[in-house]
Amino acid sequence: MELAEDMCVYKLDFDKYPTYMPSSEDNGTNPMVARTKAVICPLCNHDEAFYFQAPNIGRCVVLKFVCCNTNCTNCWTE
Repeated sequence: MELAEDMCVYKLDFDKYPTYMPSSEDNGTNPMVARTKAVICPLCNHDEAFYFQAPNIGRCVVLKFVCCNTNCTNCWTE
């Protein structure tokens, strides 16, 4: 029996990001974009937004939200 050099079976690299970043044009059209009704838009008070992880700022996880109201499309971070 031969032993493996590396015993790691899975690695999740947090320093790599997808090349595609959602935008307000994805509002309601892209089923792959995560949505939530747990936030309220600070501009129009709409109760639905889509969200994604913003590019790395240090080691913090920053979520970027975009309002799903087609007349608003406000963008904010939390």
